[in-house]
Amino acid sequence: MAQPKARARRKDAEANREAILDAAAALLMQDRNTPLDPIAHHAGLTRRTVYGHFAGRDELIDAVLIRAAARLTAELGPIAHPDPRVELALHASRLWAESDDVRLLTRLSGHGRHRDQVARMLEPVRLRLRATIERGIASGAVRDDIEAGSLARLIESTALSVLSEAGRTFLTPKRGHVLVISCVLGIAGLGWREVDELIERTPVLAYGAELRSTPFEPSWLRA
Repeated sequence: MAQPKARARRKDAEANREAILDAAAALLMQDRNTPLDPIAHHAGLTRRTVYGHFAGRDELIDAVLIRAAARLTAELGPIAHPDPRVELALHASRLWAESDDVRLLTRLSGHGRHRDQVARMLEPVRLRLRATIERGIASGAVRDDIEAGSLARLIESTALSVLSEAGRTFLTPKRGHVLVISCVLGIAGLGWREVDELIERTPVLAYGAELRSTPFEPSWLRA
């Protein structure tokens, strides 16, 4: 049985590791070349403590990306709906709700080993998205003039473009939620009036309703 002091040390170590990851995520979003010293300072810890958890900057970035990808996969993985259009909309709205992690992954995983690592972690989500599109094409709910794999990539890039635009211009959380759904379903072949009607008659697509009991506001809108 672990002694109280040992448990306390382990708890402190876990808290320090999370503080380092949070600090790294925040600062690397501003400047992906941020060195370790500012990260340690932002976390309220020493450089030595950071090295106690991570062998170096590359290992820390790996851990930041792994955590972000794991959280995103956990949010997107359980999504399922009998209507493929609604399922696509739910994927879009979850990307908006998890936009901090999405933007971090996009910013840090654009090159080298990080890109390959993140791609491997997100592969199950991408396969699920493609399967949803294939189901939509088969049922006539989604456009069939674009091959499913290409359409999946277009939908993903469209959602990322909306998140990027939201980072440059002010969008309220509710407006961002509706916009990302509209853009994704627009690429899937729906007109904007069809999208509005689908959202109106589908309670799970209402802002704040999908998979959460309270509306989500990305941290960069709270700043």
